[in-house]
Amino acid sequence: MKKIYTAIDIGSDTIKFIVGEYFKNKLNILSIHEEKSKGIRKGLIVDPNLAINSIKDGIKEINNNLGINIKKVVVGVPSYNSKFMFVTGEVDISNDEVITTDNINNLIKTSVYSKVEQEYELITVIPLTFLIDGTKEDNVIGKTGNKLGIKGIMITAPKKNVYSVLSVMEGAGLEIIDITVSALGDYFEVRNDNLDKKIGAIINLGHETTTVSVFNRGKLMNTETIQLGGINIDKDLAYMFNINIFDAREIKEKFASSHKRFIALNDVYEVKNTAGELIKLNQIEVTEIVMDRLAEILRLAQK
Repeated sequence: MKKIYTAIDIGSDTIKFIVGEYFKNKLNILSIHEEKSKGIRKGLIVDPNLAINSIKDGIKEINNNLGINIKKVVVGVPSYNSKFMFVTGEVDISNDEVITTDNINNLIKTSVYSKVEQEYELITVIPLTFLIDGTKEDNVIGKTGNKLGIKGIMITAPKKNVYSVLSVMEGAGLEIIDITVSALGDYFEVRNDNLDKKIGAIINLGHETTTVSVFNRGKLMNTETIQLGGINIDKDLAYMFNINIFDAREIKEKFASSHKRFIALNDVYEVKNTAGELIKLNQIEVTEIVMDRLAEILRLAQK
């Protein structure tokens, strides 16, 4: 059976929309769109009205592309101050009852009962292990037993972060059917069978912030947000060469490199500084500035 899903990722620089059709265990992308963010700073909504207008504009574009009306969405919420907790749970099942998704949902509810702090909202529970009568099972759907158990990681986020997103989506005329954190999407962007066996981190360098997510064999264990991002590189270039921030961003995206070994020694970029003088920049000096800031961000991520 075909199912169509729409996801929205709210970023500081852009709001991203993606629509996919899930059919025969494959997700086929139907439409994607990016809308310039308004009313959003460092991933948090600071002006709901501006944010609502940006989302409405993006949904309108998607609707026109597909010829259908998007009414329900999956949304990524900010991971600021998210908390991760190891949880366990167990529910009884009758011998003649086949385990279904309803059993799994009841099990997850049991595992988080009275464990969510008052000022926090449950985002999801990531299963680490399922157990049937104490025996580990990778896939429990369709099997039978007396007791169904779970060991997992509960992810919660501050209510103010979650509810601000919910209210904006409601203001844009959309119904949220599920919420998630962007770190999960970061992993599935690059995952493979080899990564599913390793412990490590994924670093997502965004516009105003950088997210560091720790994964253990494909399971998200924790995240941390660093208050530095691509915009800090823009500011460094603007300051060092006395140019405006818009020219600095274009130089970063179209001329600079992340490391000196990737540059062409004779390439030159001409730009006017704030005094109106035409200056010529070579890739070496531009890339050295970019490298210094990237090195700082990566050192903080490692720490």
